[in-house]
Amino acid sequence: MLTNMARKKEHNKFEIVYSPKFGFQHDIHYPKPSFESYENPNRCYIPWKYLREQGYIPNEFNHNKKKGITNKKYQLALQKPPKLNRYDLKRVHTNNHIEKVKYFSKHGSGQIGYTVMATKDIWDISLTSSGAVYKALEDVFLGKSQRSFSFNRPPGHHAVSGEADGLCVFNNVALAIEKLRDVHNFNGNIAIIDIDAHFGDGISKIYYEDPSVLYCSMHEYGFGGAEEGHFTQIGVESGLGTNVNFPIPFEANDSFFRLFCDYVKPFVERFQPEMIMVPVGFDGHWMDPLGNLKFTSQGYRDFYKWILDLADKLCDGKIVLNLEGGYSHYAISHLMEDLICSFTGTKHPKAFDGFIQDIYSRKNHTKSLNSLFLVEYNQAKSMQKNNLLILDKLQRS
Repeated sequence: MLTNMARKKEHNKFEIVYSPKFGFQHDIHYPKPSFESYENPNRCYIPWKYLREQGYIPNEFNHNKKKGITNKKYQLALQKPPKLNRYDLKRVHTNNHIEKVKYFSKHGSGQIGYTVMATKDIWDISLTSSGAVYKALEDVFLGKSQRSFSFNRPPGHHAVSGEADGLCVFNNVALAIEKLRDVHNFNGNIAIIDIDAHFGDGISKIYYEDPSVLYCSMHEYGFGGAEEGHFTQIGVESGLGTNVNFPIPFEANDSFFRLFCDYVKPFVERFQPEMIMVPVGFDGHWMDPLGNLKFTSQGYRDFYKWILDLADKLCDGKIVLNLEGGYSHYAISHLMEDLICSFTGTKHPKAFDGFIQDIYSRKNHTKSLNSLFLVEYNQAKSMQKNNLLILDKLQRS
């Protein structure tokens, strides 16, 4: 396994894809505590400002007309994204959905989908958000960067082919994958490990029958109710075995994060992906106003180390991350700093939430497990061997 310092020496750079418009466009001015009010420009503007002040982002990046610039101190490349076009959208989305977004954007208001409200610039920023994820994926595929993070908004993992949903306009991850397949004739395996606090139902549905995309999701779950994202949903037809869900109870702490990693690891190893995509939700942090989990910064740091080690082992370290949820501007700022340090091999700063980690991070998970979760988790573990055999059979076919 490579250490962080070894990674810094061996690999040329870590890349962040960002457009300044993410920090000022699509502001619906909804009053709090409406759900829609939290997906606003400050999700990107405030963390980006913090990262500039800490020296990670050169001040000239926002005003530089060039598409890219490099911070040599951290071997950190910064790129500006292209916009996708209508033809790109049609690879995933229906014409009716595309025209609906375009129409309401032209008029500057209206409800595009559940908790998705239009603004005059929602069309422009949504195409740029999807373009940012594609830029990150393409650069890793072409070897321009070994690891890339798209710091984009609005998010996308809830959007399905025919409608916007859950603050998401277009499905950024699916659009990136389908354009890569089309433009570069990519026909390899991609593993998606979604760590947003909410189930990425859009990605799951789009790839539920696709044998070349492994979708793994950890998400908060109301055990005892009928919700999507259960352990038993494993894909259908040719995609049977390629959907791996890990629902966790409300207020789950860092021990569940580790449990998730242990659970999905054998699936990813059997799948042998050429690249790993990580839709990152910072809404699992205990400070988040919309999430119901209790992760700490240490939980995220441990995950970054785990995913780096796994990617080094399976796919030459190729990782593509993108922003999904996360609505505490303070938490996003510091969790972004942790992400940059992990992926550039830089020493981490003192944990910004260290004062509370004794409460949330160090509990033994056997003492904090939700009883219904424990029953269903044990059932899932007993089924895991069979599900892995299904995945093995798929890989041989």
